[in-house]
Amino acid sequence: MELQQNLAAIRKQGLGVAAISYDSVGVLKSFADRQHIAYPLLSDTDSKIIRAFDILNETAKPGTLTYGIPYPEFT
Repeated sequence: MELQQNLAAIRKQGLGVAAISYDSVGVLKSFADRQHIAYPLLSDTDSKIIRAFDILNETAKPGTLTYGIPYPEFT
């Protein structure tokens, strides 16, 4: 949601925004609709892309809801 709040300033710098999550397309669509997210939310349910970019956050305990949430990355 912080990205959404700063989206205009980010785009003004000539940058684009996308977010990736292990959540399903349905979960992401529901979240985007509720929070009025205006940038792409990408679903990576098996975390293949998240792992390929080496942004998998494994600091939370496996099996918890926060395990595997990608680290923020700016590329």
